[in-house]
Amino acid sequence: MKLWQLSAVLGFEQEISDRYLGTYKREDGQKELDEFIIEKALTDSQLRYYVASNNSLRLMPEDLYLQGQGVKIIEILSVLDAYKKYGADAITEVVDYGSYNL
Repeated sequence: MKLWQLSAVLGFEQEISDRYLGTYKREDGQKELDEFIIEKALTDSQLRYYVASNNSLRLMPEDLYLQGQGVKIIEILSVLDAYKKYGADAITEVVDYGSYNL
């Protein structure tokens, strides 16, 4: 996972972001981070990801449009579990766009 990706994922949790990424500079954004740092930061995060029955990974469990389409949440994952299961690109895209097709 690159620095910019972890920063984006932790964007909702500034304290955690500052704790693990505070010493990095903006120009370090493309740097690959040590797995230990990634796992520690994601373990501290309270962020949850939701797997929906339409085969998408989401941040928002309640989407009125999807509910109207009969889409249900089938799995709730911690951000660490989502990272381990689907990877950095998937969890970052969810933050950027709201969902990721699995």
